Amino acid sequence: MRHAVARSIGIGLSLGIGIGLVLSLGLAVPAAAQVIELAASDASRCLSAVDGEFSEPAYPFDAWKREQTGQVLVELAFAAPDMAPVVTIVQSEGGSEFVDAVRAHVAKLRVPCLNLADGAPATLRQEYLFQPDQRKVHWSAPTDALADRQRQQLSCLVHQSGEKAPPFPARARQAGVQGRVVAQMRFNSPDQPPQAKVHSRHSARLLSREIAGWVQGYRMPCFEGRGPVEVNITFAYLYEGDAAYGLKSLTLLSLLPHVKGVAAQTLQFNTTQMGCPFDLQFNYRQPHMHNLIGEVGERRPERRSLMAWLAAQELNLAPRSLDATYGDTTTVTVPCVKLDIRPPEKK
Repeated sequence: MRHAVARSIGIGLSLGIGIGLVLSLGLAVPAAAQVIELAASDASRCLSAVDGEFSEPAYPFDAWKREQTGQVLVELAFAAPDMAPVVTIVQSEGGSEFVDAVRAHVAKLRVPCLNLADGAPATLRQEYLFQPDQRKVHWSAPTDALADRQRQQLSCLVHQSGEKAPPFPARARQAGVQGRVVAQMRFNSPDQPPQAKVHSRHSARLLSREIAGWVQGYRMPCFEGRGPVEVNITFAYLYEGDAAYGLKSLTLLSLLPHVKGVAAQTLQFNTTQMGCPFDLQFNYRQPHMHNLIGEVGERRPERRSLMAWLAAQELNLAPRSLDATYGDTTTVTVPCVKLDIRPPEKK
């Protein structure tokens, strides 16, 4: 059992702990694998409170005294980046007082990254659960209202060649190169190639050149035409028997010294208010895309500021280490700690 014991840590983060990389260039047969995912919409990534505070909705006092549970699913339509959403109650349980509490909360939400030139106004869904045992309110991460239908369209994603993945490029194999490549694809038609960007690091660019041409062969014949479908595919070209190539599980404190420019940042987090200790999933994609950060187990809105910070951070590693970590996923354990990192002149 892990005990919630808090520590306070300043900028002196000379922990002497590596980032958990095991680098080896295996000589076995190279193997290819891929992970396909529906990309999160820009609006769902930048949803934020107008006052900068993601405080939870107020739990209706009378309902709490009655030990009553409530659940509210809302749809939020944003017509402009600086406007409050138009709210539709999709489903609710427990009474109107829970609905009123959610309406008051979402009135403060905005999508500052909304670009109406890219298409229709953003519509997001979010679910709220009121639990009386601790007088707590939990809510889900925002999702695009069309996400479920778009996810269904992933099932028909095919490549014109009939193959599932491109072969391991001969030049990369001869050079002993392995690594991961992330392809961003945007489908606007059932019978046309996607708009695509392909990302990798350093020597893995020998792999990305091959994949840049390969992704033009993808089609989505079941595309419905209700807005573009954005898909990310991570291609992994690794040598068999070299599963340790990449990120191992680590802690927030062992990760911090490897964050690029961390000593120049002002960083204050108190994880004792986030339900510590807890685990986060960390998929490294900087500097081309935001890192993917997900909660393992219980979701807590108090963690959103830390997760948003992790999503934006680039690692300061040697080129060979960046080849190994790019596109890889690991678990970051967050202990009970009070972080206070500020440049020396600001202390």
